[in-house]
Amino acid sequence: IQSALKSLGNGVLCHEMFHSLGAPDLYHYNEAYLNYSSVGAWDLMEQTANPPQSMLAYMKYRYGKWISEVPEITKGGTYFIRPISNETSQCYKISTPKNSNQYFMLEYRKKVTPFESSLPGTGVIIYRINKSADGYGNVYYPDIPDEVYIYRPKGTTTVSGDIDNAYFSNYVGRTVFGNATDPACFLSDGKLGDIYIYDIQVTDTGAFFSVN
Repeated sequence: IQSALKSLGNGVLCHEMFHSLGAPDLYHYNEAYLNYSSVGAWDLMEQTANPPQSMLAYMKYRYGKWISEVPEITKGGTYFIRPISNETSQCYKISTPKNSNQYFMLEYRKKVTPFESSLPGTGVIIYRINKSADGYGNVYYPDIPDEVYIYRPKGTTTVSGDIDNAYFSNYVGRTVFGNATDPACFLSDGKLGDIYIYDIQVTDTGAFFSVN
């Protein structure tokens, strides 16, 4: 711990403090899957930065109780989210018709100082929650599926892909997410999730996106 404190500073303290609130690790304990990253630098429970980055909105909601409710999108339309540092309107969830134990989360991560300065980029993060792994995080993969998985280019159920480029933004040409996109909308078992999100537009104050 002492050596980690020297290199990662209070990021280690934040990581360990979140454990004391009940949050699990989001990296894999199985050495065979250490290179298969589930959330990467987008949450301090997998990779800890100095200064520390934020937790994902789901982790703040489920374990920190700092987000009291996650609004659910149940019909098509255009929606707006603010950066994760805002107290409201910072995330949404979308259920999949294919599996009642899994759903999708969207949030806007903005690369700004001091606490989000280590992020790989700015944009909308889309990730999958598996309720069957509730409380376990990602530590026992593959025996227990990942509780949290962020979609990223070239990522599959067996290939880690490019987790640093997981953010969707009109500035990088990643504005659509669905069954036939890269990354594809797949569930923990590899089956398609049948969700279509498009026209993702990032602004200085937040991001717009449309759902079909």
